[in-house]
Amino acid sequence: MTISVNSVGKTHAKSLIASGDVDTSTAWDFTAADGNALLGASGDDWANYAKMFLAVDSSVADTVKEHYKYPFGKNGKVYRSGLIAIRQRAGQQNETDIYDAAGALIDLIDAKRSAPAGREVRTICAELRAMPAADGKPAKICGHAANFNSMSQDLGGFTERIAPGAFAKTLLNADVRALWNHDANIVLGRNKSGTLSLQEDSQGLYFEVNCPDTQLVRDMVVSPIMRGDVSQCSFGFYTIADSWENIGGQVVRTLLEVELLDVSPVTYAAYNSTDVAMRSMQAVSEQTKEHCGWANEILRRRLDLSV
Repeated sequence: MTISVNSVGKTHAKSLIASGDVDTSTAWDFTAADGNALLGASGDDWANYAKMFLAVDSSVADTVKEHYKYPFGKNGKVYRSGLIAIRQRAGQQNETDIYDAAGALIDLIDAKRSAPAGREVRTICAELRAMPAADGKPAKICGHAANFNSMSQDLGGFTERIAPGAFAKTLLNADVRALWNHDANIVLGRNKSGTLSLQEDSQGLYFEVNCPDTQLVRDMVVSPIMRGDVSQCSFGFYTIADSWENIGGQVVRTLLEVELLDVSPVTYAAYNSTDVAMRSMQAVSEQTKEHCGWANEILRRRLDLSV
């Protein structure tokens, strides 16, 4: 089997991204019905079919579905979650050209976002531990950056919780850093280099980071955590899929799937970029035939939108 980047699909994806035909919030799937829809009523529109796949298998004829690999779009749109799924699968298969092509398209999508509006940050109070360097081993920090099914504080008219499994897909092939106070200039570890480990457990997102052996990290990071001066941890993310509901008069957002960017011990709690969540709520309201009164009221207060 010879898999290579499909130049037709890649070019089409770029044109869709340039024109704004992108879905950045819906979870990705691609069914047989989706494929048949691309083939059109006659069932043989292979030119259109080819446009929504990032790779091809040259060992199979180009008028057979099996020739086309790694779908990224449907309904006339590029799905960001589809590109993430491609990166995860291509990474597992060591298909680096496909992995890089999907990453480049994700970068194009993110570049069109209003920075830093696409990125969100959440902070929790949880057990955070630090162990100093000893016996030739580096200092280590460990704890939970997120808790499942734990309701947040009021984030401006709504509360939020994280569903178990929200990090499952991103952890398959994520490139995540551990930072200090979300400062990209103070990198404590990185999972790609083996200095940061991440996993979902029954409580939430657990991490361990082997810190660099520098005086700055010893004095500014490890010592304050050991003393208990710093006891909170945070994570930065993009939302892939979420849901909204009104529970007993309280508006609740549930994060169903996220793309993890970084984890970070922090001095102060920060629940910034909730305007991103508000836009997600707005999209839910606009896609629903019946008006969501509770969503409209919060949007009116938070975004000064006309509803």
